[in-house]
Amino acid sequence: AYIGPKVARYLDNLKRRLADAGVNAMVRIMQSNGGVTTVEQASRNPVGLLLSGPAGGVIGGRWTGEACDQREIITIDIGGTSADISVIRGGELTIKNPRDTEVAHMPVLVPMIDIDAIGAGGGSIAYVDSGGAFRVGPKSAGAEPGPACYGRGGLLPTVTDAQVVLGRLDAEHFLGGGQHIDPALSDQAIRTHLAEPLGLSVKDAALGVLRIINNNMALAIASNSVARGIDPRNYSLMAFGGAGPLHGVALGEMIAAKNVISPLHPGITAAMGLLVTEPRYEFTQSSLTILQSGTDKDLAAVNAAFGRL
Repeated sequence: AYIGPKVARYLDNLKRRLADAGVNAMVRIMQSNGGVTTVEQASRNPVGLLLSGPAGGVIGGRWTGEACDQREIITIDIGGTSADISVIRGGELTIKNPRDTEVAHMPVLVPMIDIDAIGAGGGSIAYVDSGGAFRVGPKSAGAEPGPACYGRGGLLPTVTDAQVVLGRLDAEHFLGGGQHIDPALSDQAIRTHLAEPLGLSVKDAALGVLRIINNNMALAIASNSVARGIDPRNYSLMAFGGAGPLHGVALGEMIAAKNVISPLHPGITAAMGLLVTEPRYEFTQSSLTILQSGTDKDLAAVNAAFGRL
């Protein structure tokens, strides 16, 4: 009820502007259950859009895995602020029971792809806490001001700055040359806020940033897989998102994955998922009765409700 009117206005505006631009294709909206739906249905059931972006990533990961003849996959979508983890078994998505679905610790009661999200990404800020411990995340620099190397006023070191200092991001061809980054600003941020307080070289401090963030993500993967009886040694690790390939090999080694797959265009894997998924419509209705005292009439009522759905 709270988000419904806002979502409806947004989607109606999107549909109208596309029509004004001469786009006559039917508009489909991604859902958190792994399928797409119409604008009208999405407006009536906006809660089904929660985590729909990460859901598209899992679909894209499955599609890429099929192209690589891999059906047992752990996906990790690493962007600027978060890492989203899911498991694909035998080519099938893992769907949460509606009773177990939560977003921001709030029950949403709709079917959703089982995705665990943690605060770990390229914008995660590295710092020394009040007790002198070296930490990374979950706070993020976001896109604005972004990592120090962006030169937009960000002064704190991030995971991206560590990658720049270690030469793993090409300053001359960042985003295909579309965005300038300044390695000197990354060096200064890491030196001032990490290396000097910890008595480390700038390079060692940068390596420390990556070790910590990778460990955080590896623990999250273990929580999503090992703790549920899944052995990563039998699974491929699919690392995508803007920062995925920068961490994929290290994570694959840490969890002992069978192999590591990096899509050819990792930054648009979620967008590819939107293109290859199918329409999906799900309807639920509760029917409460006591099994021990249930009658044929109760069963008929349940079947009738199912028929209406």
